[in-house]
Amino acid sequence: MAVDMAQTVCVIDYGSGNLRSVAKSLERVAAEADLGCRIVVSGQTKDVLEADHVVLPGVGAFGDCYAGLSAIDGMVEASQRWP
Repeated sequence: MAVDMAQTVCVIDYGSGNLRSVAKSLERVAAEADLGCRIVVSGQTKDVLEADHVVLPGVGAFGDCYAGLSAIDGMVEASQRWP
């Protein structure tokens, strides 16, 4: 999937895991592919809704992931924006 220069990828921060390493990996891939997109890590619903692409990192425990998303007002609904 091509990402144009103005697009933002948001890594959802729901309070679990080393999200900075996820963001650094995405930044590296974007740089190597010369995508120029912006990578942000955020637990703010507004940032998720405004992003062009979203990454929901996990470690195989979706119950914990869902609990973390549910703890952030409006985040479950915001993350359901994408099919």
